[in-house]
Amino acid sequence: MIRKFFIITFLLFLLFGCEGPVGPQEPQGPQEPQGPQEPQGPQEPQEPQVILPLIKVYDSENQFLGICLSAGTYSLSLMSSNGYFFNLNWDGSITTNDRIYFTDQDGSGIAFFIYPKAISSLYGKTIFTGDNITFYTFNDIDSNGNAFIDSSITSFQSYISNDVITNTNIVTPVGDTFHAFALKEITKDVTGLPDNIQLPIKLIFE
Repeated sequence: MIRKFFIITFLLFLLFGCEGPVGPQEPQGPQEPQGPQEPQGPQEPQEPQVILPLIKVYDSENQFLGICLSAGTYSLSLMSSNGYFFNLNWDGSITTNDRIYFTDQDGSGIAFFIYPKAISSLYGKTIFTGDNITFYTFNDIDSNGNAFIDSSITSFQSYISNDVITNTNIVTPVGDTFHAFALKEITKDVTGLPDNIQLPIKLIFE
């Protein structure tokens, strides 16, 4: 009986087999090491800011006249210490070749400056003179620092330029292609200029 049991068991073993124990998991190989990070190239160097020296203008007594914006054979364009733009001749006088117009004869009435309408704006702190005795600047300035156009001025009867007052003898219209800008008198101390400029004029890089 026991022998028969073993025979049956053996036949079943041959027919179906038996599952062996689960073998150990195949060990995972070592992780592939990551290569070193590609170094970033050096940052493109920024161009250094070039700070140009200012050209400051003095008279022979070292009175400061302004910062030079341009210089020519006969005159210099300057910005005064108080922010006024003007043209200074090498002889120490302020250029008088701009015409200053007046609503009445003999340089009386409202003084004004005219400029083509094609120019949209004019710097408000500009110095004008026709004789180097009386100095003018724009009467009104807007929030951007530009001169106001005075549309109420439509004609003139005299003007001054290069120390000479000329009467037109008739009421002359300003014209459709020009704007009129009213002027007011100004003193040199307001502009930041000395009363007397001593020659020679010096340009110094600072």
